[in-house]
Amino acid sequence: MSGRYSRNKGKRGERQVVHLFKEHGFEARRGDSQSRGAREADVEDVPMLWIEVQIGKPRIRQAIEQAERDTDGRIPVVFWKDDRKDWRVDVDASTFLRMLGACRTQIPVLLSEPKEDTDGDKSADGKRDCRAKGAGCGAGKGCK
Repeated sequence: MSGRYSRNKGKRGERQVVHLFKEHGFEARRGDSQSRGAREADVEDVPMLWIEVQIGKPRIRQAIEQAERDTDGRIPVVFWKDDRKDWRVDVDASTFLRMLGACRTQIPVLLSEPKEDTDGDKSADGKRDCRAKGAGCGAGKGCK
């Protein structure tokens, strides 16, 4: 694979991850990590997370080590996907368990698909969807 093809594929993956965040109500943008010597993650403006992106034939362990080495104190997270597969996320187990604990009361909501409704803020069981405005676990925009 040529260098230019690989870079373009990486940029495409970063754009896809930015789109995922925006689809779920988060602000996000591609970082300037590959240009002008900037020290940013692959995806920026997501609170508390240093996000690296790997696409194609990902080298997960290397991406994790890079995220851990480069982070400025934010939680290192790797979004990765094989060709023609879904996106996966890698985060340290203790960090994942702390995040899960913070969302403890919202776990049933997080695991269910939201139903369409006029407000767009109800989950499948009719309870308030934590990904919607004003809910409380911290997993969605507007969460407290």
